[in-house]
Amino acid sequence: MTESDIADDKKNVTYLKLVHDVQFKCPLCGRELITDGDTEAIAGYDVVHIFPANLSMEGKAEFSKIKKAPENSDALENKIPLCLNCANLYLENPTLKNYQTLVNEKRRIDIEHKLAKGLNQLTLEDNLIKVIKGLKEIKPDKITNSISYDAHKIEEKINNDYPLQGAVQFYVMGYYNKIRDQFSSMEGNSFSFDDLATTIKLAYIKFKREGLSQSEVFNHLAHWILDKEHLENDFIEAARILVAFFVQNCEVFEVENAQ
Repeated sequence: MTESDIADDKKNVTYLKLVHDVQFKCPLCGRELITDGDTEAIAGYDVVHIFPANLSMEGKAEFSKIKKAPENSDALENKIPLCLNCANLYLENPTLKNYQTLVNEKRRIDIEHKLAKGLNQLTLEDNLIKVIKGLKEIKPDKITNSISYDAHKIEEKINNDYPLQGAVQFYVMGYYNKIRDQFSSMEGNSFSFDDLATTIKLAYIKFKREGLSQSEVFNHLAHWILDKEHLENDFIEAARILVAFFVQNCEVFEVENAQ
């Protein structure tokens, strides 16, 4: 193998990592970056510099208001794969709107990488999978039922995202008592609610430290629980119900301006 072959292999590995980071879809149009051919996969993408290299001085100043160019333009942080059509358009006529989209996508990727490293060290209770699967079988309580738990109101914890506030209120009113009773019945040598609550709290803190919105934190927690329990996405609503339980139980979100 020649030095040129080794360099090509390294480049291919790097490009595949970048394609994996964007989940095999073009960040600008959503088109698949790799498609199936008759005998082999077909790569339909090109890797571009996020901060364009062909900007005028005025253009660089405008783009830098969103995010400054990295010191090394060839650094991975400044590269992203786009479908061939979007890549050509971005190279010929980069816009502030598309630049903002690519910056946001790269930020998402960076956050997920950081979180993966920290969250991989956290483990959930083995019996939690029974609770999640069981939620699909349980009929929710009537919304008029009271919650017998002395906790801050959800409105005090989520007061700037009304869709999330409404969803959490619905989940809590319908399922809080049932989940609490189930956890209580499971308590013993093979299950510790306190250990589980502490793990959820630590996961929440890790997400919060990355500057995510409450909606992003809530959804990331739900997906993280599914990943940890090796459950398919069919259980995402059950996972969201479980996260709502911990919102009410005070492991997730705090009362703003609490003393």
